[in-house]
Amino acid sequence: MKHNKHTIQNLIIKFLLLFLFTIPSVLQAVTDKSSVITSPTNGSQFTSTSATFRWKNTGASRYYLYIGTSKGGNNLYSQSQGTNTSKTVTNLPSNGSKVYVRLYTYVNGWKYNDYVYTSYNGSSTIAKSVITSPTNGSQFTSTSATFRWKNTGASRYYLYIGTSKGGNNLY
Repeated sequence: MKHNKHTIQNLIIKFLLLFLFTIPSVLQAVTDKSSVITSPTNGSQFTSTSATFRWKNTGASRYYLYIGTSKGGNNLYSQSQGTNTSKTVTNLPSNGSKVYVRLYTYVNGWKYNDYVYTSYNGSSTIAKSVITSPTNGSQFTSTSATFRWKNTGASRYYLYIGTSKGGNNLY
């Protein structure tokens, strides 16, 4: 089979163009070694005001951990982890708010992955109090009443008295 000079040159040019545009994306996929947090599971709720974060070892020369109350924030924690692949962080919120975590990985430049968790809700461990007197559904015998409730260890109790469920128009 006889090829003319232009056909071979065209094939070589097409091959080079394909090579030049394909290789960078293949190399990026091979060198994109951003680490992934394996524990706790993304989207989960913390069970206390401390959490141990664990991530996959990607052979990175450094990891950096940001924890904040907004995406990319670091107002709760910001520190290099060196080559460690876990960190226990304390003094996290205890109000059921969102906690944003960003794990940076350094391999030929910084890359990161974001995670969102729900903070521990300290108030959820306190049982709801129950009014013990007067008995629910009873009729008052005067215009005043003494209310008593079970102590559940809460730091505060609020008493609302109203003419509708949840109302507080009387007290």
